[in-house]
Amino acid sequence: PGLLNFLGGNKMKTRKLLAVVLAVAMLASFFSVPVFADGHEGEICEDLGILIGPDEDGVTAEYLASIATRAQAALVHLRLFGLEAAALAFEGTETFPDAADATEYWQPILEYLKANPDLGWQGDDMGDFNPTDAITGMEFTKVLLVALGYVEGVDFMYEETMTFAEGIGLDALADKADEDLTVEDLAVALVQALGLMTTGDEDWNLISQLVDMGVIDGAAAEAAGFEVMDPAFVVVSAEATATDKVTVVMSTEIP
Repeated sequence: PGLLNFLGGNKMKTRKLLAVVLAVAMLASFFSVPVFADGHEGEICEDLGILIGPDEDGVTAEYLASIATRAQAALVHLRLFGLEAAALAFEGTETFPDAADATEYWQPILEYLKANPDLGWQGDDMGDFNPTDAITGMEFTKVLLVALGYVEGVDFMYEETMTFAEGIGLDALADKADEDLTVEDLAVALVQALGLMTTGDEDWNLISQLVDMGVIDGAAAEAAGFEVMDPAFVVVSAEATATDKVTVVMSTEIP
C-alpha cells in the first residue's frame, strides 16, 4: 500500500487541519447518498434503464401509480443486475407450485428465480411465489438488502428487515412495511438503495458496482446526480504516528 504522510510546520494548526480533513472524509463516507427532488425517482429509474413501462409510452404517471406485483418487482430486480435477458431465455426443470397463476410470459422468469435462490426470491412458507400479489414494503426492502450484499439469516432475520434497513440508511419504505407498494414506491426505494454502500470487497456504492458491471451507463448515472466511485482509492487506515504527522495507508499508490 502507498503511504501518504502529512507534515506541517505549525503543530497545532496541522493537528486541527488534519482533524477537520479526516472528520469530513469519514462523514462523506457515511452520507454519500445523493439528494433528489421528490417525484423524480421514476424518471431517474427510466433514464437508468431500471424501469421501462408496460408499453411504448414508457414510465407514465399512470404506470407509477399502479400497484406493483411480486412478479414485477422480481423483474425489476433482475433488470437491475443485467439478468433480465438470461431469465427470459431460461429453460428450467423446476418452478414454483403456483407458477400457473401467472401468464406464459412470466414462466421462464419464475423458473430462473427458482433456480437461483441466492437472489432472495424463495417464495412463502408453502413454497408459492404469489406472482400476482402486490409486493409489500418489507418484502421489497429485503430484496434491496440482498442487492446490497446482505444475506438474510446471516446479517439480518426477515422479521428484523425494516429495523436493519433503517440502520444502514435504507428507510424509504419505513412507513410502508405492510402496505402494498406502487411502482413509484419501488422507484423511490431503488434510487435510495443505488446510493448506498455495498458489502463487497470494493468500497463503493451500489450504482458504482452496476456501472462497473456494465449494467448502467456511467454518464447516465452521473447525469442523474449519483456519485460514481472508483474503488481503487480506498483509505485502509489513518492514524497519528507523531505529534505533527498523520499517516494514511491507501489501497493503492496516489500520484
